[in-house]
Amino acid sequence: MITVMAMATSVSRRTGEPAEQAGRLKKIALLLALALTAVLMLRDSLAYVVRPADPALALRINPGNADVAASRAEQLLRDDPASRAEAEALARRALRRSPVSAAGARMIAAARDVAGDPAAARRLMAYAASLSRRDLPTQIWLIQDAVQHNDVRRALHHYDIALRSSEASKPLLFPVLIKALGQPAVVTGLVDTLTARPKWASGFLDLAASQAQDLDGLAALIRGIALHGYALPEAVLAEASARMVDARRYDIAWQVYAAGDPHAVRDRIRDPDFLRLGLAGGPFAWAIVSGNGLSVEPRHYGARAALAYRAATGAGGVVARQLLILPTGSFRLSGVVPDRAVGSTPIVLRLTCAANGPSFAAISADTPVFARPFAVPASCPAQWLEIVVDGGDNPLGASGAVGGLRISPLSERR
Repeated sequence: MITVMAMATSVSRRTGEPAEQAGRLKKIALLLALALTAVLMLRDSLAYVVRPADPALALRINPGNADVAASRAEQLLRDDPASRAEAEALARRALRRSPVSAAGARMIAAARDVAGDPAAARRLMAYAASLSRRDLPTQIWLIQDAVQHNDVRRALHHYDIALRSSEASKPLLFPVLIKALGQPAVVTGLVDTLTARPKWASGFLDLAASQAQDLDGLAALIRGIALHGYALPEAVLAEASARMVDARRYDIAWQVYAAGDPHAVRDRIRDPDFLRLGLAGGPFAWAIVSGNGLSVEPRHYGARAALAYRAATGAGGVVARQLLILPTGSFRLSGVVPDRAVGSTPIVLRLTCAANGPSFAAISADTPVFARPFAVPASCPAQWLEIVVDGGDNPLGASGAVGGLRISPLSERR
């Protein structure tokens, strides 16, 4: 634009034209410059639009664009490795035109890799990464190179860079990382990476909790980051422990739960006074069931808290349950009933084997303070403690409350 304006000024000076005519020439020059700029911008825009589908056409539209040239070089290497020399020449031309083009440096590296020169490829990829941390294909190449050399730490370093720099990397890289949880070295490295609290950690843990197939690796990861002070979301702990319970992996399910609550006791009832209802605690916390004529809520009775319930006439069923891991032996289940409407059917505390087994104990909370013995059979490694209510035939239904639930051993455990 400046060149066109200077030409107009020079012409007016040589011809001695009046100032008005010189001004008109400057306006014309300005319009021409703007038009030229618009054409160049249109060409750039058109080339970028065409580039994903047809890099060769994009290069014909704008042969001077470094990114377009790099895209064409990538297409050549992908579709016809025999065109490596042409692809490398295009990539070098792209880098000469734009020395800060990460794509250009990456494509020279890729061409060198195809040519059997891994040292040069690695050096050029490192240069491409230094130009832009956001160039996802560069990071992926570096990840693959590290994996091929069994360098887990370096691979995770580039995973971290890619995931920090690009939202688009998550659908691509998260599943690979989740699948790799079966490798102890990867789990150990991930513990170090996640305890630095990168912004992608929460999303990764959410997905891993719901999709990881190697439950031992998932449990090891959760325990590891918890030991380093990572505050795990309750939803992650609940989802992971629930899947482990479904798989009858009760020991690692408990380890995951305890990672979020290190003061929890394995063979005791958690939250005996129902003070933490509504939190996503998973199977080892109280799960509340309502509807179909049943409703429950925590309520205070003086200094004591309890689970208050109401059941419509004829309605009944489980209103709350919690998973226990009690060893074989004899125990006592005790609690209090701070409220029960006259004529209401007593609440029942039922113990059932978790692995689709039968109920082995049913304790009626029919007095203000109750304590009843029960025995855990050897065939029952984990147990559901269920609170069952029954509206009965009373036109008013049934209502009441139960709390202060405790389990204590009665005999030597085997």
